[in-house]
Amino acid sequence: MMAKREVTLFFLNFFKKHKLWLFIGLSILSCSMTNYQKEGKVFYLKENYDKALDYYYKALKKQEASDILLYNEIGNCYYQKKEYTKALENYSKSISQINDYVLKQDRRILQPDVVFFNRGVCYSQINERLKAISDFEKAILIHYKEPKYHLALGTEYLKIENYDKAIEYLKNTLESEGKNHIACKNLGIAYYKKNDLYNSLEIWKKGVGLDTNDYEIMLYLGEANGKLGMTDEAIEWYENYFKFSKDYEKHYIPYINLGYQYAKKENYDKAILNYKKSISYNSKYHEAYFHLAVLYDKHKDKVNCIENMKKAAYYGNKEAQNYLNEINIKW
Repeated sequence: MMAKREVTLFFLNFFKKHKLWLFIGLSILSCSMTNYQKEGKVFYLKENYDKALDYYYKALKKQEASDILLYNEIGNCYYQKKEYTKALENYSKSISQINDYVLKQDRRILQPDVVFFNRGVCYSQINERLKAISDFEKAILIHYKEPKYHLALGTEYLKIENYDKAIEYLKNTLESEGKNHIACKNLGIAYYKKNDLYNSLEIWKKGVGLDTNDYEIMLYLGEANGKLGMTDEAIEWYENYFKFSKDYEKHYIPYINLGYQYAKKENYDKAILNYKKSISYNSKYHEAYFHLAVLYDKHKDKVNCIENMKKAAYYGNKEAQNYLNEINIKW
């Protein structure tokens, strides 16, 4: 049974962890920074984006530094403020001034690929997938060796369900950064979506433990093993997930999956226990009630079967609704 989960969006966490990267992407050497520009940088790193904007606009007005640089930095501030329209406007102003001369400059002085990348991330945040892909591709054309660009592009292709392209660029990321857990997770998802379960298992196993705060890969491993009929392995991964994960509001679906695996082994007591655990985390999710009803039906417990079937039907389970309609029971 597949649990519905969205593909992991990594961009917000990425920029929270890498504010410095976002800031210096198009920077000139620190020794040549102007006073207003330096003050803007100080406030940016302190996450005082309004104050940073004040100084960047002063630097822009006095033409203290390259407009390409300053518009990018202004865009970064608006991005952090989640004002994506203004961020895009300023990234685009920066990009409009990139020419052949700029592209030939020493990368220690100017990095125009980063402003394309920044704008691509901004497009991604407002779900402009094709525009994001276009900007990530331009960033890669300028600086092919940067693994973050390949990761972003591969993740974006995953979102539009172009799994072959996603695999291509996520593999590129892992060639440079073999321990990138996001690349492992998303590459495994791409293989899984193509029904290449063995490759997905191989990649996810490499990704387990790379980020001690992300246990979602354990769920994927449980799901893939279950789909391959490796019930014991699936149960082990689900149980491991519950040992470590504190993301309690999401536990209701994994508990259904674990209950389903125990039911396949005919361990009905543990199956029922896990379905009830799912209900304890989300009492309005119909799948747990439906699976409980099915198990009670197998045990000839019509009272509990009908009771749970009614709840499943009430919360929108079509199979439960059809079942009750056929035996003329109102739900």
